[in-house]
Amino acid sequence: MVQSLLLQQEKTPQIVIVPGGTGQIGSKVVEMFLGQGADVVVPSLSGNFSRLCGLLERYTADLHLQKCDYKQDSETDTLIKSINDKIGSIDALIYCAGVWSGHQLLHEVTYATVRDSLICEVESFLNFVRAVLPGMAEKEYGRIIAMGTYSLSTPGKPYLGIHRLSKSCLEEAIKTIDNEQGYNGVSANMIAPSIVCTDTEKKLYPGIDEKNLVPISAITECMKMLCYSHVGQYLHGQTIGLCSPWGRYLMQQELDLKQRGCAEFNL
Repeated sequence: MVQSLLLQQEKTPQIVIVPGGTGQIGSKVVEMFLGQGADVVVPSLSGNFSRLCGLLERYTADLHLQKCDYKQDSETDTLIKSINDKIGSIDALIYCAGVWSGHQLLHEVTYATVRDSLICEVESFLNFVRAVLPGMAEKEYGRIIAMGTYSLSTPGKPYLGIHRLSKSCLEEAIKTIDNEQGYNGVSANMIAPSIVCTDTEKKLYPGIDEKNLVPISAITECMKMLCYSHVGQYLHGQTIGLCSPWGRYLMQQELDLKQRGCAEFNL
């Protein structure tokens, strides 16, 4: 029994799939796992892998790039079956895919926006979960990590209703998966950053000091801890918030301003 527990503790992800791995955050996540020696699969809706091209020459681990409409459950199933046949079953699902619904009042949001957000954040995530869980349960090991949002820590945050709605559903899915599959050696957690220091976010908040933003390295280090540190094996169904002290202050300042009717301002 003791030997079995020790073997379980020594397991680390050898084959990782990163939906959304072509983005500014996702590409750094892919690089982190390659640096740890894991083979990484990156499915992409668009097939644009430009951010990942340089990684093929820098790491000895294998990087598998595959265009796939993972909004379709049949295509996701086909992709995972192909991976299982060629390189083995997935050890870790790192879900970085997402859509930005913009800053909108809840009563102004269209049905199409709601649908797009939920399909990408929730339905597509569950397509992957359904496809990879049998393999994880069979070998009694797996890591599932999804990207959330720190804004969930503030009840009813204005202008982020749909973004929060989809992330709330994703958070509930993570907690449920962990409760259902924890006995199979599968852990599921969420990493929830506030505004991340990417080019896209800096354009949304012109003039913002980068010290107020969460560096992408904080996200990748958190993922490394969950997957490769002995501490990670004790974290189950958690939402791990990442926000700088300055960022927390500004979030409260932003909320106060919007409650006073100030809809447009620069942090």
